[in-house]
Amino acid sequence: MELSYVAHQQNGVVYLMENVPVKTPVVVLEITDPENRIAGSWYIEGDMPFSLKAYEKTNNRYWLATSKPLDYESEQQYDIDMMAQDQFLPNLLYKVNLKVQIVDVNDNSPQFSQSMYVVSIEENNSPGAFLMTLTVVDPDSGQNGEVNYYLSSQALRLFALNSSSGVLTVSTTLDRETNEDYTFTVTAVDYGSPSRSSNTTVVVNVLDQNDNQPVFLTNEFVFFIPENFPMLGAVGIINITDKDAGSNGHVNVTILNGGSSFFLDKTEGILRCSAPIDREKEVEHMMWIEAKDKGNPALSSIAKVTVIVLDVNDNPPQILLPNSNRSWQLVTPNTAQGSMIAEVYAIDYDAGMNGIITYSITAKEAPFDNLFGINASSGNIMLQEMLQERHSGLYRLLVKVTDQGNPQPLYSHVIINLFVNDTVGNLSYLHSLLETEPHFKEAVGKSVSTLPKNQCSFPSIIPIAISVIACSAIFCVVGVCMFLQARRTTLKHKKKLLDAQIPLKTKQDYIITDSNDTW
Repeated sequence: MELSYVAHQQNGVVYLMENVPVKTPVVVLEITDPENRIAGSWYIEGDMPFSLKAYEKTNNRYWLATSKPLDYESEQQYDIDMMAQDQFLPNLLYKVNLKVQIVDVNDNSPQFSQSMYVVSIEENNSPGAFLMTLTVVDPDSGQNGEVNYYLSSQALRLFALNSSSGVLTVSTTLDRETNEDYTFTVTAVDYGSPSRSSNTTVVVNVLDQNDNQPVFLTNEFVFFIPENFPMLGAVGIINITDKDAGSNGHVNVTILNGGSSFFLDKTEGILRCSAPIDREKEVEHMMWIEAKDKGNPALSSIAKVTVIVLDVNDNPPQILLPNSNRSWQLVTPNTAQGSMIAEVYAIDYDAGMNGIITYSITAKEAPFDNLFGINASSGNIMLQEMLQERHSGLYRLLVKVTDQGNPQPLYSHVIINLFVNDTVGNLSYLHSLLETEPHFKEAVGKSVSTLPKNQCSFPSIIPIAISVIACSAIFCVVGVCMFLQARRTTLKHKKKLLDAQIPLKTKQDYIITDSNDTW
């Protein structure tokens, strides 16, 4: 028997690439049997991926070829025995042996054990910190099974990968508040020709550390509320942020001091009112607020909160001088025109326009209307005309003290009693006059500060003016006669009025007869 090699052989060993197609010829077996002792056909012993068939319908030449795909990773070498039986001696077998070596081909890509790897590391790590070791399996042999590892470009700045060992490390210090996770690709490439590769995804989760303290929107909050603010009303929102996650980012807010009239609604972060607010008692409420997280150790911040109470016109002017409607002032006939006779002094606890006070005479009980006036801003009562003997008597002025509140001004009243006379001859008679209920009529004159000087008003209809002048002339004569008669009557009663006259004092000299009597 003789073997003729078709495939590559060396030293009697045939070398086949594992990727050769099925029916690839290996050798030709030629049989020499002059005595015709070989019975039947030749065959291969055992189950092998090869077949032995007669060549060109001859019984003395056979082809040995592959019958199945070869796989180096399954079987690297075959020991093939081609056999035939002696027809005269059944127990006698003829055998030809052939060794076939399978040659590896780079037909397997490197395989990662997982399609995705997830690894975690705490933030603020040291550069070079270990993350994990990536491994692959490549069934190919030799350099076909050796691999290198490569990082995708987006990960090169932050991570490092040992190309031969697959050890993945962090190149820099990570900050969860900047980026809480990173996703990138790792590629494994073998040394085969052509090379084969495979990819896997790596996700790096950055775990939080309590490295950020709570931060207020501002270090000092300022809120404005009106007085009489409703209970539980929302004063303002306290804005706080904490960049940390989980319990490290959960913040509790408490009022440290100065907040007895307020409390914090922690569910909404709203500062609310918890007590009546009165600007006249406290204009400004100042408190300190602490925000503390639940990290270990906990971090905290402090902010100042100022609540400024805006005024509401809830206080009418309070008249301090005079403090009674029965107080009186003596005005002597020699008092010069334009002199200050008395003063009304009031205060208003409100602020701004709500606390600005003006004075006016709204009604009078007096023999003559325009004898006295009042300065609207100072409350000084002035003598507007030169005193004459006929002016003697009791003048009762209803003074209105008004603030400038909006939308509705508030006011108070007081009665100013002025006696124009030389002396007070009968004090008990004076007291009886003060005890009587005044019968006021609306004041004709205006306050001193608001009276325009040298202002005259003329009717626009000339015929009416002529009629008035004619009537005045007619009544002039009648008026003279009545004046002479009244003069005689006044002289008769002069002695009686003398007892009601009060001496004039240029300074403010109020005599209070009943301090509890108010208007």
